[in-house]
Amino acid sequence: MATWAFYQEAALTNAYSALSCTATTSTFKIWLGSTTTGRKLVSTTSGGNLSIAVADSTTGGHATTAVKLATTTGGIAGAVAGAALTIGSYLNGGTSGAFSFVAQFVDVVGDGVFDSTISLWVSPGSKEQAVT
Repeated sequence: MATWAFYQEAALTNAYSALSCTATTSTFKIWLGSTTTGRKLVSTTSGGNLSIAVADSTTGGHATTAVKLATTTGGIAGAVAGAALTIGSYLNGGTSGAFSFVAQFVDVVGDGVFDSTISLWVSPGSKEQAVT
């Protein structure tokens, strides 16, 4: 089984375990992918699209609206805060199949610390299968 993760670069060698937000606004280029070729990630909903969603595991602190997602840095300005970013119906494994996007985190609370309860995940649910 392939390992799907959020990576720091297109070569898919350094997976993110956490993001370090040290400024009021922090912007990151991120790749979602797997180094395993011949596999793909598909939605568990028949005919559905995969999306990257923002989640908050607690109440209080920073809300999901503190995060904007876009396919390019230029798209961040027009992105809806807290909204999911659609990937498509599948994502192929291997570096050439990785999906790149930009995430911007804004310290809307103004405390200089970004809440670690905010996370990115693939929705509505996904499963891996062989490329046919």
